[in-house]
Amino acid sequence: MSKLILFSNFISSGRRRYFTIVAIFLDLILILYSFWLAFDLRYLDSSIVFDYSISKLWFGSILTSMVVITSLFLLRAYSHLNRNLDFSILLPLTIGSLSGFVAVTIFDFFGTAQIPRSIPIIQLLLNIVGLTSVRLVYRGISRRLNLGTQEPVIIFGAGATGRRLCNLISSDYKYTVVGFVDDDIGKKSAVISGVRVFPREKVQELYHRLNVRKVILCIPNSSDSELKAISRFFVDNGFGVLSIPRIDELLSGKARLHQSEMLDIANLTGRNEVEREASYLAEIYTGSVVLVTGAGGSIGSELCRQLVDLELSKLVLFEVSEFNLFKILSELEGRSKHIDSFEIIPVLGSILDSSLLQKVCEDHDVDTFFHAAAYKHVSLVEGNIAVAMKNNVIGTKNCVDVAFKQNVKRFVLVSSDKAVRPTNIMGASKRVSELIVQTRFGTSERSNAAIVRFGNVLNSSGSVIPIFRSQIAKGGPVTVTDPEVTRFFMTIVEASQLIIHCSSLESRGDVFVLDMGKPVKIVDLAKRMIGLSGLSLKNESNPEGDIEIVYTGLRPGEKMHEELSLEDSLMPTANAKVLREMPKDLNKLQIEDLLNALESAMNSENPAELKRLLSSPNVNYVREASL
Repeated sequence: MSKLILFSNFISSGRRRYFTIVAIFLDLILILYSFWLAFDLRYLDSSIVFDYSISKLWFGSILTSMVVITSLFLLRAYSHLNRNLDFSILLPLTIGSLSGFVAVTIFDFFGTAQIPRSIPIIQLLLNIVGLTSVRLVYRGISRRLNLGTQEPVIIFGAGATGRRLCNLISSDYKYTVVGFVDDDIGKKSAVISGVRVFPREKVQELYHRLNVRKVILCIPNSSDSELKAISRFFVDNGFGVLSIPRIDELLSGKARLHQSEMLDIANLTGRNEVEREASYLAEIYTGSVVLVTGAGGSIGSELCRQLVDLELSKLVLFEVSEFNLFKILSELEGRSKHIDSFEIIPVLGSILDSSLLQKVCEDHDVDTFFHAAAYKHVSLVEGNIAVAMKNNVIGTKNCVDVAFKQNVKRFVLVSSDKAVRPTNIMGASKRVSELIVQTRFGTSERSNAAIVRFGNVLNSSGSVIPIFRSQIAKGGPVTVTDPEVTRFFMTIVEASQLIIHCSSLESRGDVFVLDMGKPVKIVDLAKRMIGLSGLSLKNESNPEGDIEIVYTGLRPGEKMHEELSLEDSLMPTANAKVLREMPKDLNKLQIEDLLNALESAMNSENPAELKRLLSSPNVNYVREASL
């Protein structure tokens, strides 16, 4: 794909050089001829020219031509030959022609040709008209040559910036502007730079009648909420939405329109990040020693980024992946250089190593424990049941035992919506992890323990967002399991903010459910991402579209719809985005027996026995998805 783009750019740049040379040649001929034509128009008799010194007249005409051509070069008049004619284009042509007028006048003043004073004035007018005509002809020919190869686009925003963008696009061989769309009633049906302005309700007419599939947003003074609403409107109407580089970069040639980037998909979720309770949390965490397992993962790394700002004494990064640990350590060290008396401790190790966990907690006197480490990819866990269960369940048990023995002030388990009536092993392992925390800390008066349950986070590793983005970049198709499947989504930043907030709430193993808003259809998310990539959906109604969506069917263990709670009613907390699910009375002995049986089945690598044990009422694992 990149080689094709480079080849296309080479051809386009070669064609531009060819047209520029032709334009210079035509300008030169025109200016030379205008000098002689001025005599014909002045005397209405071509023979009168022979009364003058022919050699001096030739020198004067060549001098004028060279001065005008040089001036046009210096004024960059050959940089944007294909633009719509406006003041920014006509001004260099006029100044260049004036430079020729001055050259002829000086030549006549110091020379002996005795040219009538009216001749330079007539030539000035002829040059302006002629140079303008050359550009009109050039623009017409280039547009005709590109007819059918340029992609039609519309610009939302017919203000001054939109007009400048229209002129810039007219010199780009990839796109041609067929209309503006603007909400200003006063601009309705107006014509700007030769392009008509349409109201927003006409976009479907543009989509079908003019075959427009892309819109470029050019509303620099709009707020984020306005930009989100406008983007959502066009995506929902089937348009690809392009953001553009800064106008000054386009003008300077540092950026081109094909470098437009996809708008952040999080901008269209309609979610606003919660305001961090900086002063309140800083008061709680000042001087604390915090350990984060899975510190290099999607959630773990964002937790670390936010914890750095809470005036900790130490932050212990516990991570099994050397690469992920190095990556987050390098980032945090760069951000924390200005913080005095703060230490970052990187620990390379597995949560299955209880001795290492115990040693780290004792050596650094850990008082707050965030457990975010887990195997979470559903399909991989389904294919590696014993290993995944050991990591997620035994690993959690080790963390809980060490934290309890260490007498930490706060313990937080990062759980998942898949733990609610689980239909896959990953969800079942999370449900067992919740039970471990609840039975261990349920009656504890020493430690505050919270379980935080939420759905998918945007752009986390392995989530649909990066998968869709990769598929779109490769030209598709985009694969969706089922047209009706839905999921909950929230940004990583927001989820992490709320997890830290939950650590401050009074809890003895309570489950805190994050308000994820309404579930999102995955197919709608795919369509939105295609649109935000500046591409159109390929389907029966648009067979010439760019990207097709293919349905693959639900994979083993996948639900059609996820749930967030085991209870119908949830209790509110002081934060409107956090709800509390009160734990049911649990039989501690039953849970301990279940854990012992699960550990035995893990060690014997018996997936069938593991599934049977997970089907107990406490976990409620259902082997085949029925929801």
